[in-house]
Amino acid sequence: MTIAGIPVNWTAASRTNEYRFLALAFSDPYCRFEDITQGGCLPAPHPDFPTAFTEAFDPAVSKKACSLWEGAYVSQDRSGLFEDLVRFYEHFGLCRLEDAELPDHVTVELQFMHFLTFVEHEGSPSQDNTISLCLAQRDFLSRHLLRLARGIQANCRSTEPRVVAMTQRLKMFVSSDFEEISRRCGNMVAT
Repeated sequence: MTIAGIPVNWTAASRTNEYRFLALAFSDPYCRFEDITQGGCLPAPHPDFPTAFTEAFDPAVSKKACSLWEGAYVSQDRSGLFEDLVRFYEHFGLCRLEDAELPDHVTVELQFMHFLTFVEHEGSPSQDNTISLCLAQRDFLSRHLLRLARGIQANCRSTEPRVVAMTQRLKMFVSSDFEEISRRCGNMVAT
């Protein structure tokens, strides 16, 4: 199966690589993606791409920019959102460094999914552990990252090809991964 030209075989290894790739794409406009991805690279950046990236994703710089924070796409109080996210992270032994992005930033949420899929890939083959990780991934995607990916893609006003490709790839991969993980969780719980 391919998503926007990306071969996806839905193994934990390929999923963890894609979450890592996306986290880097949204955190570092200078990143050389060709070094970290297995195919389906983004359009080549032009020399002024960091400026286009900032204009696309920093509402303090441009009124047309879309937010990379989930809080921009929810009606609930942001402190409640943070509490829910921090509970997810702490349940898996993760904590936020003082100078880190806020817990609802797209890169933090993508890194968390990278972590969960990496644990799945490297973890023990016990049935209980596999089901727990599957359910955690499904819940995190449905309650947080899926909403954020949809919000970013729907609100991106940039016409810069690399930015457009990033937002489309984010939404398509997260949506497809949610569908696949939901199917897998349903199959595991049913057996």
